[in-house]
Amino acid sequence: MVCSVDASEAGLGDLDVDVMCKDARIPTQSQALGRSHNRYTFIPMSPHNHLINVKYNFDDVPGFYRP
Repeated sequence: MVCSVDASEAGLGDLDVDVMCKDARIPTQSQALGRSHNRYTFIPMSPHNHLINVKYNFDDVPGFYRP
């Protein structure tokens, strides 16, 4: 699965993406695409819902916590 994040309007800061499934953190691979665009790739570990949480400067990004 792939998740893309456009942080071009956020300014300088730390971007963090976590993928969770049934209270377990799923490993992700990140790739900087340039101009504050990033791609995160992960392999689903089970047929259950996976949650994607994006944080910028350690704060949750509103509206991006997704089942």
